[in-house]
Amino acid sequence: MFGKPRQPEPHAAAAAPSQPAAERARIVGGGLVQVVVMRTAPMAFCLFLNDTYVDQSDVESLFVAITGPTSDQAEGQIQATLAHRVKQVDGQSAMARQELFPCTIEVVAAGRRLVVSAARADSLDGLWMDLGLRPDGESNRVEGAQALELLLDDTILRASLTWHDGRQEDIFPLTADG
Repeated sequence: MFGKPRQPEPHAAAAAPSQPAAERARIVGGGLVQVVVMRTAPMAFCLFLNDTYVDQSDVESLFVAITGPTSDQAEGQIQATLAHRVKQVDGQSAMARQELFPCTIEVVAAGRRLVVSAARADSLDGLWMDLGLRPDGESNRVEGAQALELLLDDTILRASLTWHDGRQEDIFPLTADG
């Protein structure tokens, strides 16, 4: 179900890009959500939405749910929602729920790393997931997964992966000191 996007052919000629590197480096759209959890008890994390810091006190939750095709849902399901307080025109703040996909979400906690990237808001096409980071800079591609659920709020970080055979595993072990 999960895999990396197609890589260019190794023998393809490398042409100079038509767009300057600074333009190609832009984060566009929902783009990028980065979370670094410093500790889990009490919960302390930094969250960036694109390149904008979202204060932990403004974050109600980050929720990601991905389910591969089943007999009930032939297309599977994909959702990523950030609930956080935002300033309104009148200076007051209000809770907003922001759908994140298409985007890349990266969570680093307890010496572990989870990256989920979805090219479309409502489809598993173009979805891939990586775990960890090896010394050579590569990640461990997830293949054979049926479901992923991630929940982060001011008291909990829970991420579980369910494999096609029904085994369920926690990605971030819960520890008293994070």
